[in-house]
Amino acid sequence: MQKYDTLLALNEALFSTLLSCIKCPKKSVINTSDAVYYETSTRIHNSVYPQVFDAKIKFEENLSILDVLFNLGPETQDYLLRGV
Repeated sequence: MQKYDTLLALNEALFSTLLSCIKCPKKSVINTSDAVYYETSTRIHNSVYPQVFDAKIKFEENLSILDVLFNLGPETQDYLLRGV
């Protein structure tokens, strides 16, 4: 029910909530003094985890942290750390 003045403030709150859900002790740090440039990176292939429709549709990778969190629940942090 919180109102945010900027998209950045909303994103910070969402990111903080996600970190809390996966029990990650890290805090987000935002550097507003430097310009940000997009750089392509190599695609990470994480291991398969159970998804809602995996009986009908093959595993869909690289969806979002929410997909992992909703499908794995408390096992999310362990899953993410295995992929590093």
